[in-house]
Amino acid sequence: LKTMPLRARAHFVRKPSGKYFLKGKKIAVEGNIAAGKSTFTKLLELESPNWKTILEPISRWTNVNQDELTTSQKSGGNLLELFYSNPQRYAYTFESFTFISRAKEACRYKDFHCGNNPVQFFERSVYSSKYAFALNSYESGLLTETEWNMYQDWSSYLIKMSPNLKPDGIIYLRAEPEICYKRMLKRGRHEEGGVSLDYLKCLHEKHEAWLYRKDIKIDESLQGVPILILDCNSEFEAEPQRWSELMEQVKFFVADS
Repeated sequence: LKTMPLRARAHFVRKPSGKYFLKGKKIAVEGNIAAGKSTFTKLLELESPNWKTILEPISRWTNVNQDELTTSQKSGGNLLELFYSNPQRYAYTFESFTFISRAKEACRYKDFHCGNNPVQFFERSVYSSKYAFALNSYESGLLTETEWNMYQDWSSYLIKMSPNLKPDGIIYLRAEPEICYKRMLKRGRHEEGGVSLDYLKCLHEKHEAWLYRKDIKIDESLQGVPILILDCNSEFEAEPQRWSELMEQVKFFVADS
């Protein structure tokens, strides 16, 4: 277990009325496909009335509304399925749209605050879009050099200009790709029917390089952000003792000292 505690820092923000409120912390829950992020994030909200969870906007990827597209792109459809069925064609489209949709979610909840220790838990962040998924698409040849340079350019700019995208901490749900693969098959999401174990191994390696070994170059805004690494190889939803152990670590990570 590697743990870097989130330092207590009350961040008070002044409203136009002159009153102050305690601004909530933002915690990103990261991990491979089927590592347990959705289940973990949903269970977090049951732990405290001051904790709010925001799930990954998968419904926007499986049903792209036409008003989200430009006039020349009035196709809509299931972008997640299109990417998995024809990654060479849809990699740049998918990686761009997932980054932007995550950015919208992060900015949408920027003013969350309640109670004495308000915390928002986001299932993934724009940083996993960049350092895990898009990077993997580039290194596997799904993104051309030009597409990758374009992605790097606008994503770095948005991160620099949008401080709300930065999390106050990251929780990495670490699980072996073989275990994630079994979980993925068990949940049976039809868009993931063609996802291979090799793909999950590649994504696992990207998460390890970013969050465990920390041996890749990251945006300056993310440097110094604390990381809590949790072993999620074993099931926790149906094991109260294991869940209690994980929650003890999470509460220490986010609590004020």
